Amino acid sequence: MRLVPQLFKFVTIGSLVLLVTWGGAIFAAPVTIPLLTYSVVRKKLDGWWNIASKLTLALTLAQVTWAIIYFTLGEPIPAIWLVPTIVFFVACFGFLTNANRVVRGFRWRGWFG
Repeated sequence: MRLVPQLFKFVTIGSLVLLVTWGGAIFAAPVTIPLLTYSVVRKKLDGWWNIASKLTLALTLAQVTWAIIYFTLGEPIPAIWLVPTIVFFVACFGFLTNANRVVRGFRWRGWFG
């Protein structure tokens, strides 16, 4: 049993649990977003775990977007639900269509080497 996939499965489950709580994912986002992004870009999980980590990352990004709008602008009626919904669908499209191949195609040497 390899330790790295087990760690990212734990991160995915923990992030899903935090999404269900009242704002837990927002406070844990500085830790969970980089870990889930690393898991998605480096393909550390396979099968359904990979899809679950991608959807969890998209939901976490949407919730953080909602919090940013809520704390900066208050509750503007269309933006409070429309912008996080757009962020979720754009993130799902990017993650589920393997858009990270474009990043690797340009030999980008950033966070993920």
